[in-house]
Amino acid sequence: MRGFADPRIRGLVSVTAVEVTPDLRSAIVRVSVMPAQYEKRTLAGLRSVCGILRREVRDQTSLRKVPELEFRIDDSLKHAASLDDAIREGLGDQPESTRDHDSSEPSGSSENPS
Repeated sequence: MRGFADPRIRGLVSVTAVEVTPDLRSAIVRVSVMPAQYEKRTLAGLRSVCGILRREVRDQTSLRKVPELEFRIDDSLKHAASLDDAIREGLGDQPESTRDHDSSEPSGSSENPS
């Protein structure tokens, strides 16, 4: 969905998860905002356009009852990126022959069993 007029919604905003209660009264919408400096302002903007979002959901689905939306920041993408960076940094310290070693065969195995 694009085109909100709220200037607080900035950066790359991704919905990462939606948790809906069984009675459809409420939903927690987890969002990732990049860069992180826009998180607080973007959350405020999303909260202010909540009615528009609910109307859009109602118009595009067959739901009789559209849940109240609560937006929360999801840090899992940033956490995954930092883990990826740490792994890459750790691999950068190893000799290339160690990184490319095929570990599909256990060491010391031979083709002819005894």
